[in-house]
This record gives sequence, structure tokens and C-alpha cells, in this order.
Amino acid sequence: MGSIIRPASYCGVYGFKPSFGSLNRGGSNDQLSQSCLGVFGASIDDVRAVAAEIALRVGGDPGHPALHLTTESNVRPTTLAVLNFVIPTDVGLAEREAFAVLCKRLQDCGLRLIYSDSAPDLKQLDQSLLNAFTETRRIVTWESIWPLREYAQSPNPRLSADTLARVEGGRCMTPTDYLAALKQRNSVRAISNEVLGAYDAVISLAATGVAPIGITSTGNPRLNVAASYLGNPVVSLPVMRVEGLPLGLQVMGHPGSDSALFNIASYIESLLKT
Repeated sequence: MGSIIRPASYCGVYGFKPSFGSLNRGGSNDQLSQSCLGVFGASIDDVRAVAAEIALRVGGDPGHPALHLTTESNVRPTTLAVLNFVIPTDVGLAEREAFAVLCKRLQDCGLRLIYSDSAPDLKQLDQSLLNAFTETRRIVTWESIWPLREYAQSPNPRLSADTLARVEGGRCMTPTDYLAALKQRNSVRAISNEVLGAYDAVISLAATGVAPIGITSTGNPRLNVAASYLGNPVVSLPVMRVEGLPLGLQVMGHPGSDSALFNIASYIESLLKT
């Protein structure tokens, strides 16, 4: 639920979450159906290179093709979808203003930005993703039962209160509940694949705000959950600042089109540097 893109935004670095299953998670004790291995880096080229080397060495998850990145750079986006993913008031005013300025710059550079508020197809997708966080928690809760319950049952479980509550919540679910959650996810993915085919990529803020103060919270993941829920690849570009702190731009591509996403993100970054 955003453990790559969100911290990349907070720390002012580049982050990459690949298409689901395209980087092998063997040895991580993580078999959840939305989790991904991702990469942080100091440049988009570094992130691309590291991800490609991981795929070369260990491939993808069983049953999934490994990440395949080409060096072609001829992908030039013309039309970007702008989705909210959350209720706008969940995002800080300064962050919304920074994003609005960035979008204006992209439009001034010739890109066509289509907002979900003015496009019925995007609005339908945006609405269907409003429950992505809740649905993801349901799926993760069920899938966490088996790897975590042995730890939870030990005499001195070294698990957070939130994790212990998740294990307990999973015990209250049934296989029918889990099946319903998967069917709902498949339905939303079908809507996304149909709607987003008309757009080169989707852009949004990479986080609802700048890094939170202290170590008690890792921040709000709601802007990041949608990409994991859909299984789509995402790049975070460190191209904004709010009150002197980093804030990333989230660029989401199409499933399996990670190479095109890198080229699109690179092009967007080049426009913002002009």
C-alpha cells in the first residue's frame, strides 16, 4: 500500500513500483497478491538500470513474465489522465496548489491533460477506486492470516498492535468474503483497462502531503493504493517541493508496459526541467 512510492516522495528520490509479479519476491516471505519488489534511486536512469538487473538475475514471480525494459526513448506522451484517487480535501492545500502549478506547466509544454472531473469515463474509474483502500485492507487481512498467525500466537509476539489486529480481523473473515473481494478487484481492473487505454499515463500526487513529523506514522497511503489494487507500474518523480520539503509526482502506466512508463516519465521530467 505505497511502501515504495510514498517514501520516495517524502525523501525526494525516484521510486519505481513495477507491474505486479515482474520482479521476483522469492525469500521475502511475502506472497500477498498486490505486493511488489521495488527500487529507489538518485535518478530515473539508476532506477531503470537496477530494476533491469534484478529481473535479469532472478526473473519475475512464478507464473509472471519478468520485467523487460528496452532502451528505446521514442515514447512521447500526448494525453495524460489526471485522477484524484481520494477526496481532494484529504490532500493539503499547499500540495494541491503545487500539483496545479505542475499541471499548468505540462499543459504549457503541449501535453493534453484530461481531468476526471470533466471526463465521464475517468470519473467512473475514479469513483470505482475510492474504495481501493478498504478493499485492499480486506484482501491483505485475509492473505496475512497464515504468514502472521504463528508469530501472533507465540508467547512474546513482536508484532505491532495494527498487525495483531489484522490477524484477528482475518480470523473473522470467510473464504466467501475473500472471493467477493477478489471479484470486486477484477471488476475494477476491467474498468481501468478499458478506460485508460485512451491515455498514455495517469498522473497524480505521489503522497497526500510531505513527510509526517516523527516516527509513529509512515503517512497516508491512499494515493498509492490504487496502483497496487490495479497491478499497474508506477514511477515517482521528485519534482515538487512544499515548504522546503520534497513532494513527488506519481506517474502510473499500463500493466506490463513498464518500459513505456519509464520513457513517458523521463519525457515528463525533461519538460519540467525546461
